[in-house]
Amino acid sequence: MPEYLLPYRHIRVSRFEAFADRQAGVGQEPDPPPNGPEAAALRRAWARFAMRLAALRFCFGQLIASGVNDQAQLWIAMRQAKQSLPAVLLFLGRSHNTSLLGDYLCLRPAPH
Repeated sequence: MPEYLLPYRHIRVSRFEAFADRQAGVGQEPDPPPNGPEAAALRRAWARFAMRLAALRFCFGQLIASGVNDQAQLWIAMRQAKQSLPAVLLFLGRSHNTSLLGDYLCLRPAPH
């Protein structure tokens, strides 16, 4: 899978990172602004991220503060812990065999 795309989404990592930063109130909209289909895909990815709060909080454990309760707070905490979305994705994949938006079978170790 190309490292510039999110797993199972046709969204560039840099575009989602900028979009999520804006949603969390810590950045600006992606430049150029997303068009209709891309904007819809970004909103769906952000909504999927919101559904994974408990799983992601568990993965990050003590790397983030215990009072993180909503997706904006979690996004900011993950960015502070790992500095960038590519680093977050690597951490989740290598340390927990998961990803930002789902627990994909391709990230699980093969059975022996």
